[in-house]
Amino acid sequence: MEPQLAELIAKGIVSVEFRHYAFLSGRSQWAAEASECAADQGSFWAYHDLLLKNQKVTFTMDQLKAWGNTLNLDSQAFGQCLDSHKYEEKVKQQAADAKKLGVTGTPTFVLNGKRLQLKQDPKNPDNPFVQVVEMVKQAADQ
Repeated sequence: MEPQLAELIAKGIVSVEFRHYAFLSGRSQWAAEASECAADQGSFWAYHDLLLKNQKVTFTMDQLKAWGNTLNLDSQAFGQCLDSHKYEEKVKQQAADAKKLGVTGTPTFVLNGKRLQLKQDPKNPDNPFVQVVEMVKQAADQ
């Protein structure tokens, strides 16, 4: 979906905002906080991508810190940020906001304050993303 949305973003038609929905366990909370700590050093998306790539790994504080090292983050600053739980409330608030919108899993897309109802097509797993792009284009034309 990224290339299609990137075009709309570049044209100024749409903006994308990422929100955390840490619902699996305390460890998913830690992972969300770690991505925010990485954002402090300009590496949110790189860290986010590492988390997705390694989502079957059990997220421990040591593992989260080690991934920061693989991205060449300032390990002392990153570790202090993570240990202090600087972003704990931000992540919890975003999860609470998501629940109010009826979010039950990820990814979920919200367009102009409304959760998109996407149809799953087992024959075409990319279909929901195509639907998102089409809905964004339709909203932009209105």
